[in-house]
Amino acid sequence: MLYEYSNKETDIVQHCFRVGNYFSLRDLPDDFTANNVNQSMRERLEKAQIISAINAQNRKIYATLGGGGGVF
Repeated sequence: MLYEYSNKETDIVQHCFRVGNYFSLRDLPDDFTANNVNQSMRERLEKAQIISAINAQNRKIYATLGGGGGVF
């Protein structure tokens, strides 16, 4: 699909102003140029995936250590 016919970026910006949104204005880029909003959302998704992978590793380590039988 051609970029000119895609409304995804427009939809993302509009969702930021709706009640119960899952997009935030702070996650949007400061400069609105072509494909800039999509790139920003892609970076946000990649960051969330990295954090999720780290949390999964921490859960495995926690389970290995006995699930809370630590020093404190």
